[in-house]
Amino acid sequence: MATSLLFIRKLVRDRMGLPMHDSYFPDQLIDANINLAILSIEETQRWPWNETSSTLVAAADGLSAAVPSDWRATKAIVNSNGDVLGECVSYELTKRRKSSGGAGSFCIINDSIEFAPAAGDEEFMHIYYREPFLLTQDTDVPRLPSVYVGTIVAKASQLCSTREDDRPSASVHMAEFLDGIERMKKDTRATTRPLPKYIRPGGWI
Repeated sequence: MATSLLFIRKLVRDRMGLPMHDSYFPDQLIDANINLAILSIEETQRWPWNETSSTLVAAADGLSAAVPSDWRATKAIVNSNGDVLGECVSYELTKRRKSSGGAGSFCIINDSIEFAPAAGDEEFMHIYYREPFLLTQDTDVPRLPSVYVGTIVAKASQLCSTREDDRPSASVHMAEFLDGIERMKKDTRATTRPLPKYIRPGGWI
């Protein structure tokens, strides 16, 4: 595919003016910088392409469930009636577990989702953000849309330029990376449209 690790690596080499075989910049080093670039993108915010969902079933006591292996952060937990469970802090769990009527809230402690009150055998929809997907094979493709691959290339190039102590080039690459992040944030801010102005009849805005 066009946005595979092999292709991104080629883009970094082309941008840096590096030959295909360079002992100072072997493929392993460029791949590491590409993955660091992906991590740099992922740490700026929780992106929609990492959002997923799975069925969540509490343990036998109904008090907890394990988070998925690829879990990074929970967006929402929805019960079978379509109600979203509220999130609480850990010290409220004991008090809330004294009531009954099925789980109405949750708290994440370490790698466990704790329910209050007990959830019973009810199934939940767990909507969460996954850990970043790092590229290890030439055919691996990043999760982010291909139109944003240039942002990965810019950051990876900045890291490579820093290795060469080429600060002017590193600054240029970093500026392009930051511009790319802002474009990505703008593109994914789909639900924050400006509100229309309300004009009262016969009055001022």
